[in-house]
Amino acid sequence: MRLALGSRALLQLGMAGWILLAASIAHAEAPVANGEIPTWNELMRQAQQAIIDGQYATAQATADAAIARAESSFGIMDVKTAQALNLAGHSAWLLGRLSESETFLRRSRSIAEQERQDNPLVLAETLTLLGRAYRDQGRFAEATIVAQEALDLRRAQLGLEDPQVAESLELLADLAAERGRPDEAEPILREAVGIERRALRSVVAGSGGRRYSARVSVEEPIRVTSPPLQTARSLNALAKLYVAQGRYSQAQPLAEEARTLATEAVGAEHPETADILGTLAELERSAGLYDEAERLREEELRLRRQAFGEQHPKVAEALGGLARARRAQGNDQQAEKDYLQALRMQEQLLGREHPDVGKLLADLAGLYVLQGKRIEATEAYERSLSILEKVYGPQHPLVASVAYAYLPLQGDGPESLDPENRRYQRILALAAESLNRRGTVYRNLGELGAAEELFKQALEMMERAFGPEHEDVALILENYAVVLHRMARHKEAQELEARLSKIRARQAQ
Repeated sequence: MRLALGSRALLQLGMAGWILLAASIAHAEAPVANGEIPTWNELMRQAQQAIIDGQYATAQATADAAIARAESSFGIMDVKTAQALNLAGHSAWLLGRLSESETFLRRSRSIAEQERQDNPLVLAETLTLLGRAYRDQGRFAEATIVAQEALDLRRAQLGLEDPQVAESLELLADLAAERGRPDEAEPILREAVGIERRALRSVVAGSGGRRYSARVSVEEPIRVTSPPLQTARSLNALAKLYVAQGRYSQAQPLAEEARTLATEAVGAEHPETADILGTLAELERSAGLYDEAERLREEELRLRRQAFGEQHPKVAEALGGLARARRAQGNDQQAEKDYLQALRMQEQLLGREHPDVGKLLADLAGLYVLQGKRIEATEAYERSLSILEKVYGPQHPLVASVAYAYLPLQGDGPESLDPENRRYQRILALAAESLNRRGTVYRNLGELGAAEELFKQALEMMERAFGPEHEDVALILENYAVVLHRMARHKEAQELEARLSKIRARQAQ
């Protein structure tokens, strides 16, 4: 089998293709059209084989050699150099070296921008990888800009149904969720899942019913697609979104299907499968099956350590998940150790002001509350809120949720009840916003009784914070009235609407 290498080939490789490439071309002959090309091609193949084998440091070193070969053979501004830079950036990203990954990818972007007209998909791939690097650094606005540009390029070149389009959609959905917009993220993810499932059905139909197939394009032999793995990623992303919203019954079948597909594609021992185990663990924890949740989290941690070593952001993430599972079982002492180990790792690898540090601090603070460690809980909540507000802004749902959890620690002293206490007002208002958003989710799900209770609590908190005629009170009144109308309690709803009208009239003056 002889594979001809196109000049724009590698950067058109989707994320799933990085994982599965070498398995498909390991025995292919190197091209011979140019004496230098086989050496470059072999370096690229070896780097991708190392990624498949979980040898990420080897992949990084080999990709560095591919960059040097491309520069000497084709020039520093050639597309092949950009392709090698992308592979090096991807390898660094897998190693958790986010700033190093960004350096490779920014250089690749400078080359790909010059090739935009002739190789738009090369630029799209570069921007997608760069978007992931920005996202993992907590730079969500920058990540969204490059991810949207990548999506636009892919749609223009490939249409609406290509798996590369789905890949871009998944990244944009993840960024929307990070920015506190789950209602925006859900339809994007559902579109991505639809594209991937249709692609998977097409592959199965064309392969005599076999569930798994890695396909090498004749036109672009470096590009390998894995519809099962790509579908598993999208399904898991949608399941995680539903878990975050408390929509567990909808999340469960998606996560199970994702695990089946990923296991068929790359095996039960692969870090891609580990990502899905974390989602399944949260579902088991929500169902009260704490032993199974802990088992899944331990397996996730083992697989991630096996793939990434002891010091990696994904290992820290798995440790935090294991701590939550152990906390649910009442194993507070071990949970605290896990939280603290994960926190130290995140601070070292990501920085003390990273949003993942803020999220973990909120979890740790909740454990301290259960342990009766009031001082430690207060310090952790304060630091968590400081980080999360700085990254997301004060109106983000996560900030509001942390404030709501922190609220019970605010109400013991007489000074906390003083309406002029601005700090207490802020905590109350954020907590009310959290309840208001949760109430909206339950309302949209048709669970009106739960929504009513949440809106009632939110209204009481917002009134305590700012008084009964504040503009933020009006927002809750409006949502509350909708629920009461749906419950056929029209008189009560109209009373709330009358209050709402008075507030809005004063705002208009």
